[in-house]
Amino acid sequence: MLLTPNWVGKHLFNREEIDVAFPMMPAHPLRFSADKVFFTPSDDRALINLEVVDGEAWQKAEEIALRLLDNLPHTPISAFGINFLFSEDDPSPELLRIFEFTDMDRLTRFGCRSESFRIQRSFSLDDDLKLNLKVEFTESAKLRFDLNFHFAVSGAQEAKQLLRGKTAICKLRTYKLMKEVYDLELEGGQE
Repeated sequence: MLLTPNWVGKHLFNREEIDVAFPMMPAHPLRFSADKVFFTPSDDRALINLEVVDGEAWQKAEEIALRLLDNLPHTPISAFGINFLFSEDDPSPELLRIFEFTDMDRLTRFGCRSESFRIQRSFSLDDDLKLNLKVEFTESAKLRFDLNFHFAVSGAQEAKQLLRGKTAICKLRTYKLMKEVYDLELEGGQE
């Protein structure tokens, strides 16, 4: 194991003690956590997730990512992302109109039965952000939004420069997009 619980606690969380979750499947990675933030390293990426969406946790997550880049400056990094996942349990008919595809009647006549719909698009935003947006409607009648702000980088130093302060910017852009485009008011949007 490259990243031990003691090392992660000391160098990423700035704590002597952190929680460690051991996977049920042997090939899966350990998950470290403290202060409502989870860190999961794997062979090809490091994931930092929040238990609770609040301003303090957002800040801690960014600090952990910056500490990781500080402590592993020679690790090859080609990209990083700031991701947001939301689900809408009771989507309005107006919101579901985005899934009115022009080929649905022909597919139905052909014998196809829809099980889920997914729209995946990439955008450049006016503030030099790249957004990968997935919207999915599942058979369980839930609407799921997956927003990935993608940053291509040439190494840890460039990643640190781009990351600093970007979490808050991406969060604000996400909440604004969800309100203005999809008319959804998200919890924690005022923080």
